Amino acid sequence: MSLRHKAREFALQMLFQWDLSPQEPAKLEDKFWRGARAALNTRQFASRLFAGAAAEAAVLDELIARHSENWRIERLSSIDRAILRLGVYEMRDGETPPKVVLNEACFSSQNPLRSRKNILQESGLMYLEKPVRRSLLGLAFIGLMTAGAAAQSQDPSPRSQDIKQDKKDTRQDRRDLRQDRKDRNQDQRDINKDKRDIRSDRRDVRKDNRDIRKDKTDLRKDNKDLAQDKRELRQDVKEGDKADAAKERADIRKDRKDATRDRRDLNADRRDRNQDVRDVHKDKKDVRHDRKDRNQDQRDINKDKRDLRHDRKDLRRDKKGH
Repeated sequence: MSLRHKAREFALQMLFQWDLSPQEPAKLEDKFWRGARAALNTRQFASRLFAGAAAEAAVLDELIARHSENWRIERLSSIDRAILRLGVYEMRDGETPPKVVLNEACFSSQNPLRSRKNILQESGLMYLEKPVRRSLLGLAFIGLMTAGAAAQSQDPSPRSQDIKQDKKDTRQDRRDLRQDRKDRNQDQRDINKDKRDIRSDRRDVRKDNRDIRKDKTDLRKDNKDLAQDKRELRQDVKEGDKADAAKERADIRKDRKDATRDRRDLNADRRDRNQDVRDVHKDKKDVRHDRKDRNQDQRDINKDKRDLRHDRKDLRRDKKGH
């Protein structure tokens, strides 16, 4: 049994329950999947069919009533309405050929009656052949009007459609896997680059600290020389030695210039050191961010691998059944 065939069974069961007990489709869907088990693709397709048919129920009922002869929509059984709503919605959706919809709604490739009974027995009820004939007529009329069923007599079987879809999903999973690996590798390269930047910035910080210590030493030496020149100047003034006093004044001016220059160098080195520290913190943040991206890419890779294995399994199952 193909996955899409099984998905239509699940959608029919949910539509039947929704017709008997009207409620929020999302709430009913949540309850239904608690007790039903299905592959992810099957579950997604069944949920899409049910949600779409339930949302457009009023429009679908109007179309069904327009093309049902001698039968009002309220006179149809619940299973009849569910079959018609599901089939008409899938035809209007346009993704599945009308011939496939008709075949899936009323027939199976081997034993039509038994297949229909099995579907409905899983839903917990049986229905007669006469309502099925009415469903077939309604689906045929609407299919002719909405999708041109007569022009598509060569459409492939539902199983062939499933194989084609599985191959498409497999190719997409491979593309996603390759892209996620590229992203993961790029994130790793970014991490390595950020680590190199951190090491370089730390070297700059250490160099700036050495320059700061050197500037402080030079500044203390200049201040000491300035104080010594001032003492010598006072001594020369006392002794009346004008030549030595003039020389000491020149030395004082030079020491002051040296001290001013050393202060500027010290402040510049401190600014460089602080900027390098900020660069280190920024690079660390970049590393953490790149690691998060890399880990997310790795999770995506693992998910893509699981999806790829699942799609390959579905493809082998569909080919075996085909």
